[in-house]
Amino acid sequence: MRVHPGEFSETRATRAARLLENLTHTKDQWAGRQFQLRPWQLAGVREMYGRLSTSDPTRRAYRTAFWAIPRKNGKTEVAAGFAINGLIGEDIIGAEVYCAAAEKYQASLVYEAAATMIRNDEELSDRIKLIPSTKRMVDRETMSFCQVLSAEAYSKHGFNASTIIYDELHAAPNRDLYDVLRTSQGTRREPIIIVITTAGFDRSTICWEMWDYARKVRDGIIDDPAFFPLIYEAPEDADWQDEAVWHAANPALGDFRDIEEMRALAREAIHKPDLRNTFRRLYLNQWTEQETAWLDMHRWRACRTAVEEEAKGLPTYAGLDLGLKSDFSAFVGATPLPDGRVLVRCQFWIPSSAKEQYHGRPYEAWQDAGGLAITAGDITDFGRLRRDLEDLCRRWGVVEVAYDERFAEAVVQEVQLPHVTLVNQPQGFGLNIGLRALSDLSVSGDLCHNGQPVLQWMASNAVVEEGRRGDIAVNKRKVRDKIDGVVALAMALQRLQLRTQKKKSRYSDPTARVEAVQW
Repeated sequence: MRVHPGEFSETRATRAARLLENLTHTKDQWAGRQFQLRPWQLAGVREMYGRLSTSDPTRRAYRTAFWAIPRKNGKTEVAAGFAINGLIGEDIIGAEVYCAAAEKYQASLVYEAAATMIRNDEELSDRIKLIPSTKRMVDRETMSFCQVLSAEAYSKHGFNASTIIYDELHAAPNRDLYDVLRTSQGTRREPIIIVITTAGFDRSTICWEMWDYARKVRDGIIDDPAFFPLIYEAPEDADWQDEAVWHAANPALGDFRDIEEMRALAREAIHKPDLRNTFRRLYLNQWTEQETAWLDMHRWRACRTAVEEEAKGLPTYAGLDLGLKSDFSAFVGATPLPDGRVLVRCQFWIPSSAKEQYHGRPYEAWQDAGGLAITAGDITDFGRLRRDLEDLCRRWGVVEVAYDERFAEAVVQEVQLPHVTLVNQPQGFGLNIGLRALSDLSVSGDLCHNGQPVLQWMASNAVVEEGRRGDIAVNKRKVRDKIDGVVALAMALQRLQLRTQKKKSRYSDPTARVEAVQW
């Protein structure tokens, strides 16, 4: 249980709450009406601004606040109130308030809401000058300002931020902007950075790091009296269709949050699996493992099983996805077992220089777990890769290797594998059969793997798109991390399917019928 860090100042808490409640709503049927904080909002505002430091009771306790709130619970207008409070509500001469986000459009949402609130108030309009062209507002009395920033962190050094509003941290491409802004507050007496975000899906990001930290502070696992966590989320194993779960995760549901809109999207998500993660992430604040649901990672993990002994003497079909420079190379084999299951085995290679490009991954731990070779240099070690391929093909009993002609032909043609057939495999929608097989085997539990961590990570990154004919392809525009192992596995499964399943002919199928057509 979290222990509050210091005494509470009723004066500070009331002052901040009153400033927000003197502002007005900006949109829809509430536009122009005075803002009224809901009890859950009021409690968060009062705690964030009213709690005092134990080491110096003349200062505010919290330097970081983390508001994790699902979409459509009024976070933008509350954030706009925080920006105005940082500008005029704390008696700071020369305050610097920044509205930040991964993209300038997102950061501008808070600014535009604050600007509308100012325009709606005669006193604020006289005091604060709005400069729409540069997304800046200036307090004429204290020469404080509020400015919109986006993720080009290289240009943000030299600032002296007093209040930072970081909107939708889950979309941040890296931690650079957050770190630059956070470290710009060192000379301020009572600085605060307020993160307001929904959940994401990439657990290597600064947002997941902060989310996990906020949970631990909330639960008393970490003692950090300068960190204020406010998290509304559904448990990971909760039923996403249960409306009681919706209410627990959405404090505004039944108030100004429309439940019918949630019901409509939930009904659609039942029949469109690609919407389920969107619903869970944005409406229930559950961290998912990929942007668009394709491979269910709970089912994937359930497929972990050791069946290599059962594959002895059986043919294996393999796929090779080759990285040319500073990238992964993947070799994945699929062995059909007599009972209909398929054994998956894999090997990955990556040059040591690529670790810097894709930083934040546990490469050494992956290497220790087996299945990943980290080679010296800046480019793929083709000599090492060819030798390993020859060894793996012998040990796995590989009979076919599918590869992408654009990258791998020069390598595979030099591999000494006289009893292995090499097949040029078209990519894109040409991998439909293999991708479908991968999805089906994962759902049925017939995909047998040993839990190899690199392949599991890549499976969680995979996103697919559907073509006009119902076929699917990996959507590389939406993929946010590496999927080489998934592509190699799909190639292997495609060869397996084409080799082991004969096409049915309507002439040999006794159930097939030919309709008479009158010309």
